[in-house]
This record gives sequence, structure tokens and C-alpha cells, in this order.
Amino acid sequence: MKRAALAALTLMLAAGALLIWGLVGTRLDMTAHSPLTLPAEDHAAEFERLKKAAAAGSLIGTVYSSDSLGGAENYELIIYTVTLRNRGLLPAVMAEVNVSPADNDVLCYTDGSASGEIPDITVPAGGSRDIRCVLLSRRVARQSAVRNLYVSYYIWGNPFTVRVTAGM
Repeated sequence: MKRAALAALTLMLAAGALLIWGLVGTRLDMTAHSPLTLPAEDHAAEFERLKKAAAAGSLIGTVYSSDSLGGAENYELIIYTVTLRNRGLLPAVMAEVNVSPADNDVLCYTDGSASGEIPDITVPAGGSRDIRCVLLSRRVARQSAVRNLYVSYYIWGNPFTVRVTAGM
């Protein structure tokens, strides 16, 4: 009887230790890819959608400048992609990316939010997911696409924010 109780206690402690390790050690690994810079005039429909959303105050994203937008030929879209890998036992939910802006940056948004959708980006336990952030920036000579990206997410209701540098 004592052996069975000792075996059950050992098994329970091992399972508890594994569960605690899985919960406490759950973090996302992140890899930032090289940004893609596109002229805004090549994506006129997207630019007009952004212009209207920013003017109406309905952009689901971050607006850095309250100035009204001019023509598309004066702007460019810089697309940042970050691969999120979840090696833990719990899913990461509500993941989003924000950009630390430079002086010429106007706004940024995560996938889908420019068209009014609230993005629901979840990284399943043991899985991976790419997340994109699009930055609208004024076109200037010698524009640098190097920015700090702040990736925020929740695991089991606990918030996490990690800084990743992209464009280097």
C-alpha cells in the first residue's frame, strides 16, 4: 500500500512540476524579417482606405500624426513581418505589433485592421504564426526602415511585451 501511495505521489509531483514549467516558462520566440518598402501610389486603394479611416478617427491602429494626408505619391508603406513561435503549453492570444515611430511616420496598423476588422491573432501552443505591421510613412530622402517593434500578447490573462529591432 505504501509503494502505491509513494508511486502516486511521485507521479502527481512530476505532473505538477511539468504543468508549472509549462505555465511559467511559456513565452514567445520572435524573429523579425527584413521590412518590405512599397510606394503608396502603387497601392492606391489601400492608401485611400487608410486616409479615410485616419480622417474619420476609425483606424484600428496607431496614428502618430494628426495632419491630413496628401497625395499617395508622398508616402510609402513599410511592411514589417515577425514570426512568433510558441513553445509553451498555452496559446498566446491578442498578439499585436506596434512600431516605435520616426519623425516622418504617420500611422501603423496590424493585419486586417485597416479595413475595420479587429485582428484576432492567436499563436497556438506549440505552433507558430506570422504577424504583420504596416507603417505609413512620408517619403523622404535616405529613409531608414530600421525601427523597434513592440510585440504584445497575453498568455493565460497575463500581458507580455517584447521589443524586437527590424530592418537591420
